[in-house]
Amino acid sequence: MRKKIFLSLITFFSIAANAQSVSLLKYSLQKGNTSAAYTAFFVRNDDGTGIIRVKYTSPINAENILVEMDVQEEFPDMKEGKSDNKLFYRLTNPKFISGNGKENFEPPVLWFKRNPVNNEYEPLGITATTADTDTTIVSFSSIIFLENKDLKKDLVLEYFTPQDTFFKNLFETGTRDLSTVEKNTKIILLVVANINEPEIGPSCLNDMNRTVETFTKLADFMKIKLDYKAISGKEYNKENVEKELRNLSPKPNDIVVFYYSGHGFRKPKDSRRFPYIDLRPKPDKTYMVNSLNIEDIFDSIKKKGARLNLVMSDCCNTEVTASNAIGTPIPRKKGLLMTYNLENCRALFLNPKPISVLATAADVGQKAASNNDFGGFFSYFFKASMENQLSFFKKNVTWESLLQDAKKQTIIKAEHTYCSKPYIPENICEQYPVWK
Repeated sequence: MRKKIFLSLITFFSIAANAQSVSLLKYSLQKGNTSAAYTAFFVRNDDGTGIIRVKYTSPINAENILVEMDVQEEFPDMKEGKSDNKLFYRLTNPKFISGNGKENFEPPVLWFKRNPVNNEYEPLGITATTADTDTTIVSFSSIIFLENKDLKKDLVLEYFTPQDTFFKNLFETGTRDLSTVEKNTKIILLVVANINEPEIGPSCLNDMNRTVETFTKLADFMKIKLDYKAISGKEYNKENVEKELRNLSPKPNDIVVFYYSGHGFRKPKDSRRFPYIDLRPKPDKTYMVNSLNIEDIFDSIKKKGARLNLVMSDCCNTEVTASNAIGTPIPRKKGLLMTYNLENCRALFLNPKPISVLATAADVGQKAASNNDFGGFFSYFFKASMENQLSFFKKNVTWESLLQDAKKQTIIKAEHTYCSKPYIPENICEQYPVWK
């Protein structure tokens, strides 16, 4: 099974997005009778968040200014059922890192536009507000994408201090190695994906590949063992899932991950918040019998006694007759593959305090949106948020903050997806991932 999965991963890597991108963007802005030249160190996470540090010389008193802002990816309003070919990054919470802070600094808006050749969203320019049109976008005078080898101390110190988390994580080598107990930790991964389903099968395949790739990368980085099983294709049925759940035998320090991608629904007499997963091997089978509630799966896994249990389902959470919501692809952007930070990996996955997490893509009565080119939106943003949490840019990472980030981005993407026709505001998707 391992060999079979990685053969399909070869094709997946061509659409997989990287964890972060780092770029230097130069631009000039005119304010009244004065103008200033700006250079922005822009860190974009794959989950749509990020930070930006902008340096410039004040046109008022010639003081060197460095200001930091939070970044949030957003989309223009949809028109006639289609998203615009542009997206923008709203910059908020300006904080002066150097300079007296008396500047009247107004955060601009960064615009990206889709390149029809490679479908990647590339830097376009800058405006003062989101209401500005194409005619008012000021083009960037220089765009430089940085690779890992470009992140030298001299460059980074132009925007960060030695005390900043990013600088310390990138250049300080005081991270302690894994202990003997930690090295003996094993990730046990069970992936269930309905890849043969006519409507969403390709989406489920992407979800399966993404999940295996993510936890393989994590295990390789931490140098711990990974055992996984994928139930899909001809093996996809309730009996095989129940069998694998019965056979789970983690040790007290192990990590158990159960991931499901496929159809989900609610049963009329079950008022629990979490959905049933549809495990019918063929459409003519009875879904009321060939299904399991993801909360029951969660409870059975918790009883196995592993230190960390992560149970996820990317599926609808509404009546069984509802059709799936198919959204436009998630924007592709140029990026680089950043190395994980071991201490952040340790905080999430090797924390000695036992924790169990149950998460699903949509709340009661909601559909889970997906796209066959990218997979489920919640799965995509969960992976992106996890890689963001594990990166050099974060400290004090928690499962709660990871899930909150994934939820936020899923909601934003769903708000730019129509769950049904006609394409009117009333039919825009509403999808709120939930967990406990």
